[in-house]
Amino acid sequence: MNAAPPAGSEAALEALLQLLEDPRAPISAGSRADAREVHVADSLSGLEIEPLRDAARIADLGSGAGLPGLVLAAGLPGALVDLIESSGRKCEFLRRAFEGMGLGNATVVCERSEEWAAGDGREAYDAVAARAVGSLATLAELASPLLQQGGVLVAWKGRRSAEEEAELERTAPDLAMEAVEIRPVKPYPGSRDRPHPPASQEWADSERTAATAGPGREAAVRVRTELRMPQMGTVYAIANQKGGGRKDDHAVNMGACVARDGSQTLIVDLDAQCNATVALGLPKDCEPSSYDCLVGDVSVAEASRPAGPDNLWIVPAHVDLAGASVELPRSSGYETRLRESLGPVRERFAYTLLDCPPSLGPVAVNALIAADQVIVPVQAEYLALEGLVQFPRHAQASPAPVQSLSPYGPAS
Repeated sequence: MNAAPPAGSEAALEALLQLLEDPRAPISAGSRADAREVHVADSLSGLEIEPLRDAARIADLGSGAGLPGLVLAAGLPGALVDLIESSGRKCEFLRRAFEGMGLGNATVVCERSEEWAAGDGREAYDAVAARAVGSLATLAELASPLLQQGGVLVAWKGRRSAEEEAELERTAPDLAMEAVEIRPVKPYPGSRDRPHPPASQEWADSERTAATAGPGREAAVRVRTELRMPQMGTVYAIANQKGGGRKDDHAVNMGACVARDGSQTLIVDLDAQCNATVALGLPKDCEPSSYDCLVGDVSVAEASRPAGPDNLWIVPAHVDLAGASVELPRSSGYETRLRESLGPVRERFAYTLLDCPPSLGPVAVNALIAADQVIVPVQAEYLALEGLVQFPRHAQASPAPVQSLSPYGPAS
């Protein structure tokens, strides 16, 4: 790996780092040092992949904050990079970013990738890059119609998942693709271990498979990781279908206590009332938010931000969560969005607290599926106890496999 960013890219990358510090940026980058050592460094690792490095035209799928697309455009001035993004707000940021970086080889495509692939984007790319936007099988399905024959998909993944890889093995032949390489990468030189998601990884050696494409088939590069897996943290859903149980108070106070005790702790506010968010000093319209995680626009790692006390982080809520119960069921597999998005940060946080809305709708179902344990705050009164009796039955009737319920009270 290179010891420094590619020659001539330093000014453009510094401009990107400055833009990522803007609160309006569609990613929570923390400090400039964190942005450099997490997001830019991670994107630069793609330059190790020869088919990506040699591509004449690259599509950044679900570009978001321009990672890795803008970084690749800066490092590969001879390549044309299309930043494909369906969110209008993010497209505006991307336009500001590539203009501010002085890039002449980047273009914003403000469309869903499926729509772009049905038109000008069909079989137009030598390489498709994707970072933290979905499962491998989903990425392959989105990338296949964009790729020319012999083109490659390069996907950044934080850790290996046997289930995810098996799904890709089943899906790839139907897409005229094949998985041809596992490439372990280390953090870019100069990065440092820090309490910031996504966690830095300790890489082990892994055998590399030669990248080949059969007749009439497209070769796909799958960037996978061989890890010495650290101990996973525990995810708690703080839930009750009855309102007034002070779930947000429990999430904030418990989170602050274990963080003060020295444990890295994350609160994910999933309630449209945004009470936990406001209690930690943030407004109700923070972006990115837990809503963006549920609809698949960003990962939990990208939406996490410091919450004040040392070791405490939060993914803030947004008032748009009020409409999530209608929007989420329109998408297949919506119930596991939060669990998939939480994957990489489980290695960083000892405790993750999911502050649920007062219902068992689609948002709470996401939390119950993602959680290892469920805490049910209960007031010491008759009607609250009646609600507790009903909660396990209703929770088990949902698509969520509730592993255990821990009545926790009294709340006053």
